[in-house]
Amino acid sequence: NPGDDTTNAGEWGYPIVAVEAIGHDGNVPENSFDHNFESRWSYEGKGAWAIYDLGEVKEIGYMGIAFWKGDERISAYQIEASMDGTNWFTVVESGKSTVTTNMFGVDLGNIDARYVKFIGNGNTSANSSRWNSVLEIAFFPPTETGEMILPEVENGTIVDIELPQEVLDAIEDLKTIYDDKLIDFLAGLYDPETEAFYHAYSARGTKGYLPDVESTAKIFNALDTFCEPGKLLTEYMPENYGKTLVTWVQSLEDESDGYFYHPQWGKTINDSKRGRDLGWAVGLLARFGAEPLYPTALDRLSGSVEVAVASTENQAKTESTLPSYLQNKDNFLQWISALPWKNDPYSAGNSVNAITDQIIAAGLEQVAIEYLNSIQDPVTGLWGDGIDYRTVSAVMKLAAIYGGAGADFNHAEEALQSCINVVLSDELDESTQITFLYNPWSAISSLRTLVKVEDEIPEWFNEKLYSNAPAMIRKTKEKLNVFKKDDGGFSYMPDKATWGIQSSPACLGLAEGDVDATCIAVNGVIRTIYLGLGVPNEAVFKSEDVVRFGRK
Repeated sequence: NPGDDTTNAGEWGYPIVAVEAIGHDGNVPENSFDHNFESRWSYEGKGAWAIYDLGEVKEIGYMGIAFWKGDERISAYQIEASMDGTNWFTVVESGKSTVTTNMFGVDLGNIDARYVKFIGNGNTSANSSRWNSVLEIAFFPPTETGEMILPEVENGTIVDIELPQEVLDAIEDLKTIYDDKLIDFLAGLYDPETEAFYHAYSARGTKGYLPDVESTAKIFNALDTFCEPGKLLTEYMPENYGKTLVTWVQSLEDESDGYFYHPQWGKTINDSKRGRDLGWAVGLLARFGAEPLYPTALDRLSGSVEVAVASTENQAKTESTLPSYLQNKDNFLQWISALPWKNDPYSAGNSVNAITDQIIAAGLEQVAIEYLNSIQDPVTGLWGDGIDYRTVSAVMKLAAIYGGAGADFNHAEEALQSCINVVLSDELDESTQITFLYNPWSAISSLRTLVKVEDEIPEWFNEKLYSNAPAMIRKTKEKLNVFKKDDGGFSYMPDKATWGIQSSPACLGLAEGDVDATCIAVNGVIRTIYLGLGVPNEAVFKSEDVVRFGRK
């Protein structure tokens, strides 16, 4: 039996002799089995596939997969196999990634196959939910004990760095700000009718306020990082949880344009919220192995699906529902240049960030990059006037379009120094938002990725950052304490929760915690500090806290 031959399987499993894929974005499919966690295969769109050829029929017990940004989002996938490359059978129907940057194992049940097809179905992020990015994939023979033995990789995609002791001490001191009351706060926002979550306590039982997809997705994304390695969040939740939630999310989609609209807001929302809700909704559905009922706005922009219409007149009507600013280059330049880059670059950057997927799907990413480069300040590396929370926050928001377009980030060293200066500043008043404590660290972590040259971080980056990190971390804790509230959560403003999400009312805005601020405080800040420093993230809470959440 040719399937019995396991003699040529090494540490990385069977040799992969060839790969064929639907396509790539410059990150070629060969990168997914080069044993290098600094390279990847990427392609946009649900159903993106890559077929791996083992050369001859092998007995396959399990496989290993590692996803790009695996510690930030859950990726959905299917696995099929074939003896001859023509007749295929399903092995994994609704796979979900483990929250890790390392390779995790997937049991394939001791099959005989020569070809294995990976089918990517996107991920749970808001701004890049259609993307499939595989760092490494490998196929292994069965083991006698059934154990899935994987290559030992230090910290996945993150370089093994030994931080100075004063930096480690500052991180441990920061963690003391978080307590058990926070888990109870998040659980208390649950709505049993929809299985979704409210934005804040004042929204519960208040007429006109309902749960929303963004708050729900953000809670799940935060809790993902607390799960035991190898387990998914859904395994900690009550049995059958998710069915009602999927139905609720699907009910929000508008058949005519493929966007998701909440009954409390309808279509009277801004472009930023429309784009964000699209990403959050698709990500939530992917988490539970579901999908939208109709082609989404992204599907229609990219032309990746065929929209069924009865006539040419109906086709034109469907296409006209797409935003005019994404229909051609001139319209897009008019839209992006009208954003408040000089006076409010954070808002302008957020508008671009919210529709990054759509910009790329429309083929306008290079147009966006050229325009952004033309208005960037070479002295500060920022957009807008001065060095403050808003100008630095624009870097964080715009990193997505630079990364998605594979473009160089100009004046990166100047931008890093600007971020450091803002973190160390005493800038904090009643108008300060908690996201401003997160954004500079997030910008730093994005810059770390964007400045790589042949997968190497320039020496100036770590030298400049590590010398300032202890003071930066302690200053961050000092500012976070201002936002901590009695209900266990963190507020968006120093004295109150934000009343809305992207200008859409979500709570009464009392002196209370809210989902956005709390997830930023407990997961966003600590994670981005680790990422900015270039070391593996250590979750503040543990798996027993997720169990506690699921029982509430």
